[in-house]
Amino acid sequence: MEKNKKLITQRISKVICFLLIFTAFLGIGSKIFIPKKNSAEYGNKNYYGNSYHGERANSIDIVVVGNSSAYKSFSPLELWNKYGYTSFVCGAPAQKIQEGYYMLENFLKEQKPKVVIYETEGIFNSYGKKIKSSYNQAKRDLIFLSNEIDGINATLDVVTANICPLLKYHNRWSSLKPEDFTLEPDYSKHYVSKGYVLTNKVKPYRGNKNYMKPSDYTTPIQYTNLYYLNKMKELCDKNGAEFVLMSSPLPRAWNDERHKAVKAYAEKNNIKYLDTNLYIDEMKIDWSKDSSDKGYHLNVYGAKKNTAFVGKYLTDNFKLTDHRGDKEFSQWNKDYKIYSKKIKMLK
Repeated sequence: MEKNKKLITQRISKVICFLLIFTAFLGIGSKIFIPKKNSAEYGNKNYYGNSYHGERANSIDIVVVGNSSAYKSFSPLELWNKYGYTSFVCGAPAQKIQEGYYMLENFLKEQKPKVVIYETEGIFNSYGKKIKSSYNQAKRDLIFLSNEIDGINATLDVVTANICPLLKYHNRWSSLKPEDFTLEPDYSKHYVSKGYVLTNKVKPYRGNKNYMKPSDYTTPIQYTNLYYLNKMKELCDKNGAEFVLMSSPLPRAWNDERHKAVKAYAEKNNIKYLDTNLYIDEMKIDWSKDSSDKGYHLNVYGAKKNTAFVGKYLTDNFKLTDHRGDKEFSQWNKDYKIYSKKIKMLK
């Protein structure tokens, strides 16, 4: 009996030692592998979406969160030039809604925006196969369940990566620099675009202009995504920010089926919702000139029109301050001049 107790004690001790060593390895590895600078050179692939670290604390009034649809359709410096509002885009390519939530959570540690806008394509494009209205109910239910499982897996991946950066940046091993072993992370580098990714490419959208035609079907929102939408709303309420949903002009990725799902959620939860796909003519969007990739994203010309329209919506619905005459925000005027020169150089 005593011998068995001793063996059990030894095994438990070994397991504890292993866990301690493994935890230390993850901790040390994370400190080494995490990018030390906010630039692509240092392995920070999403440096533009995280460049808010280079902004003055508590100086941003509006933040837009989402995937490429967000950072291609909304330009903070266009908003600044026309309305004097300070804004930022916390976006990332193919950003999952879970990633958007944690990105917003970190953003709110440094900024106190009055308005948080979530670009809605991320509610539907995160997982698996698209559910079409042409499918029968059994097939729709099966795809919905499959997508939900993918959503749960994605949540585990995102949460784990936030807890242990080594898992997120482990593929940096071949590009590590000597300073990765000695420097502390410094993400204070300033980027003038405020998270917007500028492109002047023109690839016309030649598809159906009536892509928002009424449908009898409503695309269901995955439970996982609903959970994180609710968490975003709660996070905004906790931080005194108004939560707004926004759908950008996306003829290749948006339709009435998705619009109705978001509208129903917004109405149920008393959230403001702006779908600019319903105002294409009013914005004077020209699909022969304003798309960079055949209707999947806007280029700088389309983004300028969309941003102006969103700015009017913000002016009509919120009490925001025009900072253009404030010396504390003089950097924004300098950034706009640089931004304008970049656009002229692209032409």
